[in-house]
Amino acid sequence: MTTRITLVYDKLITEISALFPQKRRLLDPYNLTQNPERILADGWGLRKGSVDLALREFNTITDAHNFTFILTSELVRSETQINLVDDVVKSLAEDLFLFRERIYRYDELGITQDVTQIDMGSASGIEEIISGNGRFLTLSVEFTVHITESFM
Repeated sequence: MTTRITLVYDKLITEISALFPQKRRLLDPYNLTQNPERILADGWGLRKGSVDLALREFNTITDAHNFTFILTSELVRSETQINLVDDVVKSLAEDLFLFRERIYRYDELGITQDVTQIDMGSASGIEEIISGNGRFLTLSVEFTVHITESFM
């Protein structure tokens, strides 16, 4: 039996892939430094977090599934490109805005029978990771998807 979390998770992956076709999906969103540098250079990932019981009624349960969406971008600096850090930060912020805008319109994703609500959490600050010879900036946002399952 396929549960609604599987349907919603698959739909999130499909929508994010369509929203950012130029980016590569992180192979390991739980440990960023374990991803190849070519993916970290312009990537995205989705982490599945905890699940909280949000509501329980007769033959129905609503769980709040926590996710983290991650964006990565390579930081290549030279003495002649002083504004590059600003450009990378702005690009990550723009991509985060696009993600939030798309997820807030979950009624257009075709999952309204599965999802009763989506709550956006705070975005992280820009963080730097070093992997191999590369320097990368990351930005992430947490969000919660409320999914109702019926047991009839």
